[in-house]
Amino acid sequence: MTLQAVSVLVRGERLYEPGPWDEPTAWFLGVRALDAPLRKPARRTVSFAATGAHVLRGGDPGSFATFRCGTLRDRFSQIDMLHLDVWWRGLNVLVDAGSFQYNAAPEWHEHFMRTASHNTIEIDGLDQMKHHRQFKVIYWTKAALQHSSDSPRAAFAEGEHYGYRRHPGAAVHRRSVIFVKDDLWIVVDRVEGTGVHALRLQWLGGVFPWTAAANGMDLSTPSGPFTVRVLDEDGNAAAATVAAGVAVPPRGWLSRYYGEKVAVPSLVVERRTELPATFVSVLSGAPYSASLAKNRWTIELENDRVVFDMAGGRIDLDSVSIR
Repeated sequence: MTLQAVSVLVRGERLYEPGPWDEPTAWFLGVRALDAPLRKPARRTVSFAATGAHVLRGGDPGSFATFRCGTLRDRFSQIDMLHLDVWWRGLNVLVDAGSFQYNAAPEWHEHFMRTASHNTIEIDGLDQMKHHRQFKVIYWTKAALQHSSDSPRAAFAEGEHYGYRRHPGAAVHRRSVIFVKDDLWIVVDRVEGTGVHALRLQWLGGVFPWTAAANGMDLSTPSGPFTVRVLDEDGNAAAATVAAGVAVPPRGWLSRYYGEKVAVPSLVVERRTELPATFVSVLSGAPYSASLAKNRWTIELENDRVVFDMAGGRIDLDSVSIR
């Protein structure tokens, strides 16, 4: 209601189609204000530095991703740095788990807040920040967006966070994302640091029928199959498990509305290894094949061929070719 009224006041354009939310606009600006035309904003890749929210958009308005990367500025926040949400053909195929309830049993409140419930990497079973009490976290995460750009064929983003630097090994998690418009996301996760550590990567699926694969999962959506696969830096399949609606400890839950939770598939890859370590995730709404020769990756789709070099766990953006 408020956004509609303010938009009509300052731009002479409505944000939303006519509806009951127009009442404040009519009261404050007069009935004639309801004749304001509907605003049709350009949909493009954009970064909001102040909030740490970044949107990678495709040509299809229903296909995009949101990337969380920015130094924490507010006291209360979910512990979710470098989380990636993916929308494909209007469907939220890879999701943020939500909040569920603020006054639920501690194990549920903590689950929905903590790193392990998000589409990011958890190290040594620890959170990026410390959940000190119900609405307070300490050791606020610092993060930096390294790159964000857009082109007619693809959108790019790369960032890193420093939430684990305070622990032994001083680990830094960096994530690089290539969105090949409009059906393919390539996500490279690199954890730098020293020593041997337990790494856990999760991809949380939406409310769709699913099947598990050796290194991923398949979602059966109204728009067709959407697949998630995880590889290591040598192009080998990473061992994965998929589970939904696990109560102890909580895993595979989505809360769209306050006080409500539903079971959804949680794909987890766990690896205990010496740092540095790399994961490559391929998230696709189209059939493809992937191959690796030295540091050069090639992903073949029906109408696209994506080639890029990756050395040291980082995508060389100058090497990216899409044809």
